[in-house]
Amino acid sequence: MDVVLVQWPAEAERLAALRADEVPRLLLVDNGASPPEPEDCLEDWVRVPASEAEVHSRLAGLSS
Repeated sequence: MDVVLVQWPAEAERLAALRADEVPRLLLVDNGASPPEPEDCLEDWVRVPASEAEVHSRLAGLSS
């Protein structure tokens, strides 16, 4: 299953829908914003700007 990238906090409503549908998601947290508490193992976050390597690593973790 594909992992969906979510801008946080701008896409808070979208995040709620993805959580309800149990879709794997990686939150791209704006600098200065507090990340939300993950509700399950299908969610991770990274503060942006983030290195491409870190984003790929977190995507891989959610894909497995």
